[in-house]
Amino acid sequence: FIVEAMSELPGRKSMVVFSDSLPREDQEPVFRDRDGNVISAPFTTNYSYALNRIAERAIRNSTVIYAVDTQGLQYTGLTAADSIHVSSQGQINQEINNIISSRSNLIVQRREGADLIARQTGGFLVRNSNDFELDRILEDQSGYYLIGYRPTDETFNKTFHKIKARVKRSGMSLRTRFGFFGVSEEESDNLSRRTLTDKANLALMSPFGAHDIHLDLAALFGNDKALGSTLRSFVYLDAHDLTFTDDAEGAHIATLEISSILFGNNGAVADRQTSTLQVRLKGSSYEEALRDGFAVWFDLPVKRPGAYQYRVAVRDVTSSKLGAVGTFVSIPNLNNHRLTLSGIVLQKTSSPTTQTSTTPQQEISHSLAVRRYAPGSELRFGCVIYNAEVNPATSQPKLQLQARLYRDGKVVYTPPVMTVDASKAPDLARVATEGVVRLENKLEPGPYYLELVVTDELAKDKQQQAIQWIDFEIVP
Repeated sequence: FIVEAMSELPGRKSMVVFSDSLPREDQEPVFRDRDGNVISAPFTTNYSYALNRIAERAIRNSTVIYAVDTQGLQYTGLTAADSIHVSSQGQINQEINNIISSRSNLIVQRREGADLIARQTGGFLVRNSNDFELDRILEDQSGYYLIGYRPTDETFNKTFHKIKARVKRSGMSLRTRFGFFGVSEEESDNLSRRTLTDKANLALMSPFGAHDIHLDLAALFGNDKALGSTLRSFVYLDAHDLTFTDDAEGAHIATLEISSILFGNNGAVADRQTSTLQVRLKGSSYEEALRDGFAVWFDLPVKRPGAYQYRVAVRDVTSSKLGAVGTFVSIPNLNNHRLTLSGIVLQKTSSPTTQTSTTPQQEISHSLAVRRYAPGSELRFGCVIYNAEVNPATSQPKLQLQARLYRDGKVVYTPPVMTVDASKAPDLARVATEGVVRLENKLEPGPYYLELVVTDELAKDKQQQAIQWIDFEIVP
């Protein structure tokens, strides 16, 4: 997925893969019943074809892969957890050797796949080290040569052709690609991109995005009683990047196609949607949009909890300009009844997290997506608290909210603790709250984080707190 997207970037590229287990093949263990009979025989999965395919795409895209074995330096000898049941000294030595050999082989097997794709693309594997050795990888970028040649027509026979290179000067080592498959560039592109039907899809799939339209994205988790869990997306657009046309009433109109896609942690598409929005601005609203930009917002239902990669692409229908942006989101499981916080909304008005719309809505306020504030201004936040315990005597939860401002990992301001008022909440399982943090004049410009910590004083200790955060920027 990443290698394919890197093909859109010009020149030589490098990728570093971190993994504690990337084998060439994987074998399921043998399962036996109490009598020793085999219930399930070992099953071997071979990943060589898939790994070679990755290496082939990387070679065609001028991408060198480095791999880091994050197992670190492992001890393979006996530990206190080992138990040896043998009678003679010879059997003891044999058993010890078997344990050491088995553990050593397992370490090697778990990094064979990473070693394969690194060596085939001209990179190397960092192994047996408690250091990621990124300095060594960066140093390796400082001196390299790209040598090419034009093969004959007979070369394109779809078989693998090895490449060998030698350095005559002594004291030098050489790493190069292993070779290439005799498939033309046109055939390769048709095979690898058969699912990318248009530029909007390519922008959605690529983690590097498109930049004809400048976008910023804020994706917030929320949950509605009727619709379930959703991602509320605020997408900021620079109005100067759009093409507006005028209607008879003097309004300025831009038509946008907004596509969103959600990838699961296995790279599979969990959900996607495409909608069309007509932005209609008139008078001062148009001037404000040109000056400050504007945001559109929409909801994407999420059926299952988990970690996702989320991407949004916006296409100007009139000019065909394209912009894309992405982020990682985590959808919690509310069915476990743990105290949970929704995403945080920073804004000037009341929290919109209680509304729901899957159709993009126009919002002439860039503070929702582009979170920039001046020293001395007020930072207004809103969120929803889920699964709070309720006191049977008062029929109310007992919640405390603590806000903190962070800069460079250090707390720079801690306002007083707030008591959450849930008396007007229509659903005590979803308590909406908001607050204000005043940004002191002495705060220096730069990136900051707002952290919210909610404490449920009626819940069990392990479920007592929920934490959420959002980044913003202080500008002069």
